[in-house]
Amino acid sequence: MKRQYLLLKAFAEAFGPSAAEDEITAVIKSSLGKKFNFETTPHGNLIAWKKGKKGKGSKKPRILMLQAHLDELGFRPFRYLSDGFIQVSPLSPLPDTVANHSIRFRPGDKEGLLIVTTEQGQKRYYLDVGARNAKEAEREIPYHAVGAYSSVFGYSDSEFSCKSFDDRAGCALIADLLIDTLDVENTLVVGVFTSREETGSWPIPELVKKLEKIDLTPDLMINLEVCPGGPTPRNPKPIAFVGKGVGLVHMDKFYAAPTDVCKFMVNTAEKSGVPFQHVAMRDGGGELGTLAFELGVKSYGLIVPGRYMHSPNSVISRYDFDAAHDMLHAVIRNFPKLKL
Repeated sequence: MKRQYLLLKAFAEAFGPSAAEDEITAVIKSSLGKKFNFETTPHGNLIAWKKGKKGKGSKKPRILMLQAHLDELGFRPFRYLSDGFIQVSPLSPLPDTVANHSIRFRPGDKEGLLIVTTEQGQKRYYLDVGARNAKEAEREIPYHAVGAYSSVFGYSDSEFSCKSFDDRAGCALIADLLIDTLDVENTLVVGVFTSREETGSWPIPELVKKLEKIDLTPDLMINLEVCPGGPTPRNPKPIAFVGKGVGLVHMDKFYAAPTDVCKFMVNTAEKSGVPFQHVAMRDGGGELGTLAFELGVKSYGLIVPGRYMHSPNSVISRYDFDAAHDMLHAVIRNFPKLKL
């Protein structure tokens, strides 16, 4: 199995919901190894770059920042009921397909079965941990515990399946490229793995301060994400198609990429033979826009389309994942040609 596939498996299976990202952070750092420098911020953003590559003064290279979020969708206990069930609160919106799946909580490594009801027109989420009353339930899953889907990586010749490809797929692609450490003229690649994206409250100001402090403010940022793709029986006309290549995101609801960067990305994909699709996300978007404006740098988004987002088993295409891998390498090789 290719290294990028092994990284995808390790990252997707790792525990790391929003505000409890210690395990996935450790897995990423271990995968990169001792040849890298690491910095973290108080709320869990991770910065990684190759040792000895930073440079100073007139020898300082241009910095290309690759960014993906490392957290996954999480759950918190909300209320303990007299019959032993626990009402839980998801930290991000859920699809309709999540009932009767196992949720693993830390600390304690305890699992419970997720139950979904509709009460007065609203979804309610409960956990069955086999408790007989509220006291037993709280003993099993205390208030300070955080949960995430329990899932095992699966693969075939055409696709991968697991929890949390959003955005562990992006993290795996970045880690794989950092390990390759392509020797490109006047270029330093920095990997940034952001935290708490799924909560919608992103600790970006502290990341910007840290990058400024360690003199790693980028000249260009590329965001890698997994976005809702299809088609599926419920979504026959998706914004991105699974199996048609990497998505080049010229705009989302919060950010429109600069024209020169858009042209550079399309030309790079075409000249390198990378299969791609144009994507315009009018109704959604992640932290790309906020990062771009807070950092004050031109930015762009690449996506791998995924089916069944935020469910215990999402699906991505091996073809699209490979296309994103090849696109990143092509961008690095051609980055010196881009005038910023």
